[in-house]
This record gives sequence, structure tokens and C-alpha cells, in this order.
Amino acid sequence: MEQLKDIVADYLSSQPEQPKRIKRGILNLGGDVLKFLFGTLTQSDAKKYTQHIQRFEDEQQSFLRISQKQMVVLKSAITSFNITMQEVDRDERILTENLRLNKMVIDEINQMHTQIDSVMMINENIHQIQRGTTEC
Repeated sequence: MEQLKDIVADYLSSQPEQPKRIKRGILNLGGDVLKFLFGTLTQSDAKKYTQHIQRFEDEQQSFLRISQKQMVVLKSAITSFNITMQEVDRDERILTENLRLNKMVIDEINQMHTQIDSVMMINENIHQIQRGTTEC
């Protein structure tokens, strides 16, 4: 693509700037015949190809700018996602530790409840024994 652009640019630069003139019908026909037979480049063809190449380059530059912007957005999203995942992992570890501590407290409370039930049953038995001894 670059070679084609260079060839067209060289051709256009080698052509002296000519004032606008009215084309003669026979010479136009001759140029068109040469173009048809040998593929020679006319000045209008050169301008047309140069315009197409320029438009293609502009579109490529636009595509590159858009791609760069999309890469920035994508990197930002990935960074944000990674930070969020790190926070979720940290919160999960904290939650797991708190659940473990809660289980320990609940186990201690259940053990105390069992001990209290035992003490209350012993106290009730002591009261029954004392009533039995005082009645006798």
C-alpha cells in the first residue's frame, strides 16, 4: 500500500502543475485507449487513487484512535474488577473468621446452658431433700 502511495506521489510530483485547460476530444480518446491497452495512469486516475488512499489512511488512523480508547477503557475495567475481587476475597476471609468466632461463642453458651441446667437440677434435688428432711 505504501509503495502504491509512493508511486502515485512521485508521478504527481513529476507532473508540472498545468493550468486548467479544455480537453481535446481526440487526445482524451488516445489517453483512454492507452489506458485500456497498457494500463497507463492518467492524472484523473492518480487523483482518484490518491484520494482513496488518503481516505483509507484516515480511516486507519480513526480505527487506531478508537482501538486505543477501547484499550484504556478495558484496562480500567479490568483494574476495577481486580480491585473488587481483592476486596471480596478480604471480606470473605473476615466473614469466615467471624463465623468461626461466633461458633466458638455459641458452643460456649451451649456448654454453659448445659451446666446451668445441671446446677438447677441439683438445686431442685437439694430442695426436695431438704423438704423431705424437714418433714420427717
